[in-house]
Amino acid sequence: MGRYLNAAQVTKARKRMGRLVVQPCDGLPFLLEEGMTVYVVPPSLDVPRTVVLREAVEGEDCLVSFEGVDDYADLVEYVGRYLLVARDDIDEELLGEAVPEIDGFRVEDAIFGDLGEIVETLENAFQATLVVEGPRGEVMIPFVDEFVEDIDEEAGVVFTRIPSGLVENA
Repeated sequence: MGRYLNAAQVTKARKRMGRLVVQPCDGLPFLLEEGMTVYVVPPSLDVPRTVVLREAVEGEDCLVSFEGVDDYADLVEYVGRYLLVARDDIDEELLGEAVPEIDGFRVEDAIFGDLGEIVETLENAFQATLVVEGPRGEVMIPFVDEFVEDIDEEAGVVFTRIPSGLVENA
C-alpha cells in the first residue's frame, strides 16, 4: 500500500477569499482537516511543496487555505496540482475498502491462463495497479471489478479477465 493518498486536486483560486477550491480525488470523501500537513504534487519551484492547512471546509465548494500562503499570485500556482496526505494521518474507516495484501499471489486469467506472480501493487491517482511478472513478461492490471473477478486468499491466486491490450504476447 502506498504511504500517501491523493486526497484532492486544486481546481481554482479565490482571490477575494484567499482560499483554494479543491475537489476530492479517486472517489474518496473530503479527507482534509485543519492543521494537517499536505504534500503538493507536482512540486513547483515558486511555492512551498509541503504546507499546513490553516482551514479546510467541506461544502458545495470544498475550500482550503494554507498557513503562510496568502498572496493570490502564490495561490494561483497551486491550481491543477494535487494534495497528498500521509495515510497515517487519515482515519482508516473513512477510506473504505483497501486493496488486500496480495503481492506474491499468482494471477490466473480466464483467457490468457497463468500470467505469473504479483511483484508489486502500485497506487496511483485513479486506482491500484497490479504489476505481474510471468511467461508473458510484465503485465500491469488495473485493480478494478471489471478485470479482477475473484481472489482466493487460501490458494494465493487472483482470478482475472483482462482485455488483450494489456498483454503484449496476446
